[in-house]
Amino acid sequence: MGIKNNLTFVIVTYESDNVINDCLSSIPSNYPIIIIENSGKKNFQEKIEKKYPNVKCEVMEKNKGYCFGNNLGIKLSKTNLVFILNPDVRLQRNTLEELDKVSNEIKNFAILAPTLISDESKEGFGLTKNYGSYKKTLTTTSDYFEVDYIQGCAFLLDKSELKDIGFFDENIFMYFDEIDLCKRIKNSGKKIYVSKKAKIKHLGAKGVNDEFFNEIEFSRNWHLMWSTFYFNKKHYGYFFALKKTYKKLITSMIKFLFFTLTFNSIKKKKPITIFKSGKQTRTFCYVTDAITAMFLVIINGNKFVYNIGNDKPELSMKKLHQLMQKSLNKKMDMSAMMKSML
Repeated sequence: MGIKNNLTFVIVTYESDNVINDCLSSIPSNYPIIIIENSGKKNFQEKIEKKYPNVKCEVMEKNKGYCFGNNLGIKLSKTNLVFILNPDVRLQRNTLEELDKVSNEIKNFAILAPTLISDESKEGFGLTKNYGSYKKTLTTTSDYFEVDYIQGCAFLLDKSELKDIGFFDENIFMYFDEIDLCKRIKNSGKKIYVSKKAKIKHLGAKGVNDEFFNEIEFSRNWHLMWSTFYFNKKHYGYFFALKKTYKKLITSMIKFLFFTLTFNSIKKKKPITIFKSGKQTRTFCYVTDAITAMFLVIINGNKFVYNIGNDKPELSMKKLHQLMQKSLNKKMDMSAMMKSML
């Protein structure tokens, strides 16, 4: 088949200014690139398109998720082959050359992925069975091998092979997107390959500017849990999904609510209220542990004892405020505490 003159890069970004230039610079300038920017920043589009003539940037007014963004990029592409790429990925000198060799040899594939080099210079491939892990190294004498799943940060897909299957499931905002796609591909009998010699470097979890990292991190846990539930419900049934995720789902809902309320207060520069002197101490347990224990008691009765205590020393409200400030990397107003002392 070959990838020369038949390939478009699709990159979905969100406040990725800190990594996107290195990513784009690693791609040969003769290949068209489509960027879907989910933050709504028009100045990002102007800056990128001016610097890189081969880039077309679409700015979304509303962030509809990673899967929607990829599907839009695929729809806008004019080539049969599309290279799905994360903004924190760097192509290596031989990446496209080696992928071209493999694509010419195997002819038909739904997905062809390179070998990943992490930020710690560790190599990894796809995995054959367990969809939740990618750490198993496969040994083969060939330059390529067939797998069931690949990591979604960098891979080629053949649009013609996916006509009947469809592309990304837009019910998934982020996480499990490539796993769902790969499972549908394998169920249809089509092929997924990994090239051993074609390599890319993946920085990992560095695709968002530092100033927006906490904001993204607050919702990240929720999306992971929802995607875990949705994927398992879709492929294995409702009760299997519920059994697999209900504890984490409850935890994620509470964390998401807490982080949303806390972060919105900080973002709007509202003071965090601390009553009295702030020197009073408490021993904390996770509210999610307490709720999980309640559910277990309801399900199992009083057959078991559930320890939800914390063996760490008591913590003052003032110290808690300092820890929150350090974790969020933002200065938080304590004037409400002083007011409550009057």
